[in-house]
Amino acid sequence: MTGRKIVSDPNIMKGEPIVAGTRITVRSILERQAAGESDAQIIEVYPILVPDDLRAAQRFAAEMLGAGPVRRVETPPPPVAPELPDIHGWPAAKVQELQRSVAQALGRPVVFRDPLNSPVKLPRSFFAGVLGKAAMVIDQGPEMVIIPAGRFLMGSPAGEAQRFDFEGPQHPVTISRPFAIGRYAVTFDDYDAFCAATGRDKGDEGWGRGRRPVVDVTWDDALAYCQWLFAQTGRPYRLPTEAEWEYACRAGTASPFHFGETLSTGQANYVDKTVPVGSLPPNPWGLCEMHGNVCEWCQDWWFGHYEAGPIADPGGPASGGCRVLRGGSWFYGARDLRSAYRSHFAPGLRHLFDGFRLALGPELRQARPAG
Repeated sequence: MTGRKIVSDPNIMKGEPIVAGTRITVRSILERQAAGESDAQIIEVYPILVPDDLRAAQRFAAEMLGAGPVRRVETPPPPVAPELPDIHGWPAAKVQELQRSVAQALGRPVVFRDPLNSPVKLPRSFFAGVLGKAAMVIDQGPEMVIIPAGRFLMGSPAGEAQRFDFEGPQHPVTISRPFAIGRYAVTFDDYDAFCAATGRDKGDEGWGRGRRPVVDVTWDDALAYCQWLFAQTGRPYRLPTEAEWEYACRAGTASPFHFGETLSTGQANYVDKTVPVGSLPPNPWGLCEMHGNVCEWCQDWWFGHYEAGPIADPGGPASGGCRVLRGGSWFYGARDLRSAYRSHFAPGLRHLFDGFRLALGPELRQARPAG
C-alpha cells in the first residue's frame, strides 16, 4: 500500500497489521468506515495513514474476501414527532374528531370508568329504607373523558370584556400528552363512598346529595380523595393543573365562554345553590358544568400573572399560600364563569361553593367503557 512496509497478504488475512510496526488492521479500518466515520476522522485516529491507505484497505478486503465494496452504515436521524395541533379557535366538529382519533389510537373509549378494588356500600337513608330501596354500591370511579394533546392560548386577550389583569398576558401553552379529566365534578355519591371507606367527615348544606357536586371540601380533602382513588384503582388520579383545566374547558374555543360570547342560565348555573351534575349542556369535549355550579380546585399554587412566552405543561410555582380554583360557581356572577377566570383560596378553607374535578394521566392504560 503506497510504498509502505506492508506485511504479507496471508498475515494480513490473519489480522496482522497492514503497516509494519503498527496495530492498524484492515478490520479496524473497515469497522470505522462501516460505522460512518469519514476518512479524515480515521486518519485523525491513525495519523500514520494517508487517504490512499484507506482506499487500498477497502480494495484489499474486496479482493481477498470477495466481499465487494464496503458500504457505510448510514445512521437514520431520530424520527421527528409530529407537531401538536394548535386547536385555539377550532370548530366543535374538528376538536371532537381529534378527540375520537386520539382515543382510538390509545385503544380506549372516549368516556371510561375504572373499577374499585373494594366496592363501597353506602348506608340507606331512613326514607330509602321505608320505601324499600336497596343500599347503593359504588364499584367504579367517576366517569373520565379523554382529552387530546395540543396547543392553545391560555388566559384572556387584552380586549376581552370584563377581564381581570391576573388572567393575562394571554400566552401559548402546549399540553404535550393526552390526559383524562372528569366528565363532571365529583359528586356526593363519589365522595360519600370515600368517606364511608375511610371514616372521613362529610358535609351537607341540606340541598340533597346523590348526583349533586360535593361542596364544603378543602383542597386537602380533594387531594385525599385522589389518593384513596389511586389506592382503589391503581391509577394515579390527581387534580388537574390550571392549564389542563382551561384547555379542557375551552375545547378549542377562543370566546369568553365555551358556549360563545355570552352565557345564559340555560347553559350554566349561577343563580341559586347547586344542581345535579349533567343537568346543563356539555362543551364540545363532553364535559358538563365547566362554567358555574361549583368552583373547582386545581393542582397549582396561585400566582398573580402568567409569563408572556410560550410554555409546555405548566404546573404553577413550587410553593405558595393559596391554591387555584377555576370555573366559578352558583354563588358567582357570569363574569366570573368565563373560561379564563381564576380564583384562589388557602388549601385548608372550605366553602359551600367549592368542589373539584379529577384528572388522570398521561398514562391512560387499563380503562374500560362507562356503563
